[in-house]
Amino acid sequence: MQTATSPPLWYAAAMPNLVLFNIGWMKRYRGEDADDQIVNGGPRDHENESWDEVWNFLPNKKKCYGYVRSGRGGTLGIARLGATKDADYVDNVTVVFTATRPGGGRVVAGWYHNARVWRDTQGLAAGAPREDWRYFAEANERDCVLLSPDDRAFPVPRARKGVWGMGQANVRFLDEPGAGEFLKRLTAYIKAPKTATVTSGAAKHGSPRQSDPALRAKVEAAAVARVVAHYESKGFDCRSVEKDNVGWDIDVTRGAVTLLVEVKGCSGANAVVEVTPNEYRSMRERRDNYRVAIVTDALKANRSRLLVLSYNIADDSWRDEDGKLANLKEIMAARISL
Repeated sequence: MQTATSPPLWYAAAMPNLVLFNIGWMKRYRGEDADDQIVNGGPRDHENESWDEVWNFLPNKKKCYGYVRSGRGGTLGIARLGATKDADYVDNVTVVFTATRPGGGRVVAGWYHNARVWRDTQGLAAGAPREDWRYFAEANERDCVLLSPDDRAFPVPRARKGVWGMGQANVRFLDEPGAGEFLKRLTAYIKAPKTATVTSGAAKHGSPRQSDPALRAKVEAAAVARVVAHYESKGFDCRSVEKDNVGWDIDVTRGAVTLLVEVKGCSGANAVVEVTPNEYRSMRERRDNYRVAIVTDALKANRSRLLVLSYNIADDSWRDEDGKLANLKEIMAARISL
């Protein structure tokens, strides 16, 4: 499965038929665990008490299998994708998965290209990673792109009077009047989504604060520069709010996504930092969009490391982009004078 670090290898001048599948929000869609549970997925399917879309980006024998809850009794109108009346499936379809962010706003989460879309619900044979694995679309793993949560910035409009968009149905075709402009922008975005993948290592414990004020200022400046470069490389606009005392350092915006990023720099390799009461209050109250960006070895460009922590609704924790759990310890302090 590709990450969207560059224009996909499969891109061609003409975009094939395209359909939108609206699903619940997850980080990885490889099954639920403590770090990744579905949000905004609607009620569980009463047939198997689960959401089949939680497996949409788990490769199985070099393929991905995508499910969407259809409101037509478990069938899709594939004739609108060019299928003949009696056909069971149609090939060469681009399936775009949309999801609603935990804080609100529907965006593009990923896509299958060169997919086969079935009229009726399909099920994988015995030997699959889970029983009763149902799907409507299948594609080769190399043709499947899942965007990281912070890179899901392309907004999907809500249908309203006189304006094309997603309504209550989870399946939306693009052959309707009014969809042309959205389709044009969407296909251009799929060609060049301007995203990157960042990994991080495990944090170690150590001294949380540099005692030398001059060195601390250099470390903080280097850390901010590193974080800004990271987000700008992903197509975000960055605006410093360090002097506004809002509880974070940078407003990071791209499309439907606005992130509130607090930057912490470390002079050494240990990712141990402290947040002020104001930062901690913002961290809790604005947790869906709040990020803590920690740069270790900030003054050593060839050794520095960036870890970005975000809130995990599944277990009320803070984790880095690899799912590693951050150890968060509240500290009470006081100042007394006579």
